[in-house]
Amino acid sequence: MATVVGVRHEAVAPSVFVKISATFFPSQGPTRIRNGGAGGATFAQWSESLNYRVAISTGRSSGFLARLSGRIRSSRTLYRYFYVVGSLKNGLEVVTQDVAP
Repeated sequence: MATVVGVRHEAVAPSVFVKISATFFPSQGPTRIRNGGAGGATFAQWSESLNYRVAISTGRSSGFLARLSGRIRSSRTLYRYFYVVGSLKNGLEVVTQDVAP
């Protein structure tokens, strides 16, 4: 069983930087995601619970748009995606979607 935590950039805005980490897994460095692109991390789970953290920012180390954290509890493979939507003019939001194959 595995969990994928990903971010999709669907906003009318410049590139964002995403850093994804989870308990018991090494943290990845910030990944640049352009408008229309996606990035994520796959975590192999040994239990039915995974604690994760996601930071979305306008720069590699500043300008945070969102800091998300949570727990995924599932006995099967699960994909959790965060979508950055909206525009710089009207405001940006983050929407969550869970998909189980």
